[in-house]
Amino acid sequence: MREIAVCILNEEDGQGLAEYTLIISLIVIAAIAAVSFLGENAFALYLDSITKMSP
Repeated sequence: MREIAVCILNEEDGQGLAEYTLIISLIVIAAIAAVSFLGENAFALYLDSITKMSP
């Protein structure tokens, strides 16, 4: 019984999945931050160009 418990506790198959999940979540957070920052700047440039083209 003890050998089975030690084998289960030493198993590292789920560790790789957890690491990949963490990496993907950090990439998603960085992408959301970049899109929100660049989206605001792009919208500001768009409005600025419209006001410059208007007579």
